[in-house]
Amino acid sequence: MVQQIEQMQQDIDLSKGPLVRLKLFKLPEGEQLVITVHRLVADHYSFEILIDEYTMLYKSYSIGHEINLPMKTDSILNWQQRIENYAFSPEILQELEYWRSQVNAEIKKLPRDRNIIPNKAASLGIERLVFNEQETSHLIFKTTQQSVDIKTLQVSALVFSINRWTGFQRVLINLEGHGRQINSDIDIKRSVGWFSTQYPVLFEIDHLIDEFDTLKKVSQTLESVPNNGVGYGMLKYISDLKEHTECTVKSMPEIHFNYLGLIEQTVNLDGISVLQVSSKVKSFFEDITIYPIQINAYLNEGRLVIEFNYNEQEFHRKTISKLAETYKAYFMTMTFDELIYNVDT
Repeated sequence: MVQQIEQMQQDIDLSKGPLVRLKLFKLPEGEQLVITVHRLVADHYSFEILIDEYTMLYKSYSIGHEINLPMKTDSILNWQQRIENYAFSPEILQELEYWRSQVNAEIKKLPRDRNIIPNKAASLGIERLVFNEQETSHLIFKTTQQSVDIKTLQVSALVFSINRWTGFQRVLINLEGHGRQINSDIDIKRSVGWFSTQYPVLFEIDHLIDEFDTLKKVSQTLESVPNNGVGYGMLKYISDLKEHTECTVKSMPEIHFNYLGLIEQTVNLDGISVLQVSSKVKSFFEDITIYPIQINAYLNEGRLVIEFNYNEQEFHRKTISKLAETYKAYFMTMTFDELIYNVDT
């Protein structure tokens, strides 16, 4: 089965197709439908929508009920048109200086344990932090009570940890967002496609700054990002200004952060179990360049999980382990010491 799933991945071809493959496996323990989708067809949120609507359809059909799906939302083509309209509008010019300031800042390279080599998925190491259910529940309670966004708190923990590791007062991080905030007159909450956005953000803090001031500073920095970062990709890839913008790039982030929200590895619904394919399945994207350090955070089965993906040809495991320990200590200080900072003060 694993070999056949690997072949399904290999058969996905962006230029020629197919972009989606499905295969039904009839096993002694029951039937399993495996769905393989190219990432440009469905981002993380889109895949959740697909699974949600598939289970609704399956449940209705199996008990003979009328099939009813949620109201249709705007298509990705409508979203694309809004993107193009904004990319060539006068409003995008108001963001140009901001994005120039992010990519033109003088920043230092992360300290390596070994010589710098190209980043490939084949060299990927993973250090995983898992907060238990009690810790996670308390964290969510505290952030909700103090009106602090959990993603902001996580970015603050990352900035603080990088600062304590390197001593750098400037940290450039590539942030990833769901990218569905482009326009209030378009509804893409349940639309399927690749909407995600990525954009660099420069965080400036003093080496002696404490956890609470870090949260305040990071919150202010994130609030200053125009239009949730959507404009950066437009200026870089779509707008008439893209060539000029690319030529002025001096600094590239070496750290990537993505908060995925709630991810259930296994979902049970009236006889249907939805689960992620085993990590034993080989990846066929080994030549894709990745960031030296990538952090993916998500909630799963009531626990907060933070994965530190890193190039183990450049960084020792103990280096990343120490980074993760500082990250967790930040969370403990900010939530369990009952001193979470009010960022509005």
